[in-house]
Amino acid sequence: MLNMKYVKCENCEGKGYIEHSGFKQRCNVCKGCGGYWVIDKKEDNVGVDEKTLMYMEEYGGSFVRELAYLYRLADNENKRKLEQCFKDIFERYKNFGKEVSE
Repeated sequence: MLNMKYVKCENCEGKGYIEHSGFKQRCNVCKGCGGYWVIDKKEDNVGVDEKTLMYMEEYGGSFVRELAYLYRLADNENKRKLEQCFKDIFERYKNFGKEVSE
């Protein structure tokens, strides 16, 4: 499973989504800054929480799994568009853990 995180460089203006391994990773935007990627909590998965995306990836069909993947890759504007278009799907998986435990 991909662990996509919104990151920014500690030294330069670099930012974006990367597959974050949990270990320190060097910035690859500019070759000479020497900075490391750090997770930007403000921008990461703005409207849909991580647990919802994990449920979608683990229990969803092929469309739902791809939707979660695309959501992780999208910028904030496109995340809002996806949330509006597929609100019912995001809501279903947001409440998925509660349904399973009942």
